[in-house]
Amino acid sequence: MHSTEVVQAPAELTLAEVLSGAVQLHRHGHIDEAEELYRRVLEVDPDQPDALGFLGIVAMHRGRIDEAIELIERALTIEPGNADRYNNLGNVLLAAERVDDALEAYRKSIELDPRHADAYNNLGVIYKAQRRFEESGRAYERAIEIDASHIEAYNNYGNLLSAQGRVADAIKQYSKALILRPHDANARKYMAMAHAALGELDAAAAIYREWLEQDPDHPGVKHLLAACSGENVPERATDAYIETTFDIFSMSFDAKLAKLEYRAPELVAEALARVEPNPRKSLAVLLRYADTIAPAVDVGWLTGDVGANLLKILNWANDPAIRSADARARRFTSRSAPSRSGAGCARRSRRAARARRRGSRAPGGTRRGVRGAAFGRRTPRRSPLRGRATQR
Repeated sequence: MHSTEVVQAPAELTLAEVLSGAVQLHRHGHIDEAEELYRRVLEVDPDQPDALGFLGIVAMHRGRIDEAIELIERALTIEPGNADRYNNLGNVLLAAERVDDALEAYRKSIELDPRHADAYNNLGVIYKAQRRFEESGRAYERAIEIDASHIEAYNNYGNLLSAQGRVADAIKQYSKALILRPHDANARKYMAMAHAALGELDAAAAIYREWLEQDPDHPGVKHLLAACSGENVPERATDAYIETTFDIFSMSFDAKLAKLEYRAPELVAEALARVEPNPRKSLAVLLRYADTIAPAVDVGWLTGDVGANLLKILNWANDPAIRSADARARRFTSRSAPSRSGAGCARRSRRAARARRRGSRAPGGTRRGVRGAAFGRRTPRRSPLRGRATQR
């Protein structure tokens, strides 16, 4: 007879074990699961500094910048001697465009740990943005001196040299990064752009083609190869390239809009509420706004108050009752409205001619589904972030 081995269920996990599991999930990109575990830890121990700090990093990646700052600062009041956490605070403050505060956070990190390579690298990012090039260079050199395998420091140092017109020296820094990590995306891109800046377009194109052999569906590389070589240039940037660019930019999206004092969705929502508390009756403006914006909206990058207001408007506008009532109103007005001018007749004649060319005319000469006003679909263009601060 075979003996049956009894397997006992594991004992209840300790708080430290749950936190360790959350950190591992976080490092492997399982953000939702990690966030849930961090919150469970905080339910048991609301002042657990690591859970607070790591949850702050999750909030930052979600675009909840104010929440991220609050969580990390709270962790630092409990554990003020943590150099890594000051470095992370600097990253969040930088995303919030609070540059001076970020600078102080990085300096505090270095004060606590004079060999904190990430903090030196991040100081270099700020100094470069402030055009304090010598200080930026010294910060990158110090980061590399502390950690000779610091890929981001090599790349950022290369970008600094390139900005100063020292493109050949920049290529040397990118080459060091690629020696350490041959498939590093940033080093490849910066290296190719440096060759292009020197007029060495064949060398730049060769980098992109080799990259595409290993990652044939990469939208950014296809875009850059077309721009560099002039081959297979699309009429416009592809949807995949635009989506990738927005994903990169999403982390600091709300902070950028706040700096620009962008309040369009908020103002429209407030105006609608003042004019008509019941949004079902506010048809014309609501539908025009939704039809203008909806084609360009990817809710993945709508965060914070801007996203909340815009989504509220779009939800109102897409209510079936609103759409049905609007369609009936437009059919009625298109049939019964008298002509006010010769220009109006001319416009209707042109619309009727277009409808005949397309076929599918409705009774009375009005093509089904045509709105009173058409808005062009525009997709906002953003640039990827460079020199992004590193986290630990």
